[in-house]
Order: sequence, then C-alpha cells, then structure tokens
Amino acid sequence: MFVDEITNLILQTGYSKPLTRIVCADKEELQSVLIDFHLLVKVKLSMDQFSDGLRAVGIIVSTDPEMWRRLFVATDRKITAGRAIIIYNYIAIESH
Repeated sequence: MFVDEITNLILQTGYSKPLTRIVCADKEELQSVLIDFHLLVKVKLSMDQFSDGLRAVGIIVSTDPEMWRRLFVATDRKITAGRAIIIYNYIAIESH
C-alpha cells in the first residue's frame, strides 16, 4: 500500500524519469520535485481556494505578503478581537 501511495504521488508531480529507473542518485532531484509540487501546486491551490472563498463573501483579499504573514505565521502574540479589527480595517483601507 505504501509503495502505491508513493508511486501515485510521484506520478502526480509529472516527474519524467520512468519509475523503474529511479536510483539512489536521483534522491535529491526527486526530493526537489516533490517539495516544489507540494508547495507550488497543492498549497497554492489551497490558498487560492481560500482567497476565492473570502472574496465570495465580500472580503477583499490583500496581495500584501506582510498582511498574510501577520495572520498565518506563528508569533508570540495572540490574536484578539482588537487585533482582528485592526487587520479587518487594514484590508478595508487597502481595498479603497
């Protein structure tokens, strides 16, 4: 079962080398392909879907990475109602 899952994951990435010819020397290349696929395809699709959902309910989505960083990168500060209002106001001001 595990081999089937790995094989399917590698095939999803579009990796061009035949699976029967993968050797240990291909390890770094394969790791790079899998990481790129995960970050650039799977995670990006999820984030795009999340952004589309926010837009659908009338929330303007910022393209400013710093705004997203404040929302999704762990910090020692807790998100409070006051911080949420500040972020919402930041988005509202940016949209005008």
